Amino acid sequence: MPVDYFYIRDDRVNYYLSVGGSETKTVYYMVRAVSKGRFIVGPASADAMYNPELRSYNGAGKVVVE
Repeated sequence: MPVDYFYIRDDRVNYYLSVGGSETKTVYYMVRAVSKGRFIVGPASADAMYNPELRSYNGAGKVVVE
């Protein structure tokens, strides 16, 4: 899925993209570990800009970097 714009910060990446139709869309991203340890990962979130009823929060968990 093409991304219209993205904004990279130290602790997150914001993606802005256009979606249409009723089919399911999937967005993948990759992260790079820079420190060893155990971390809690918050969920990825997606919100429709003009329709607050359309949203998704998914993927929270734990990560161990050795």
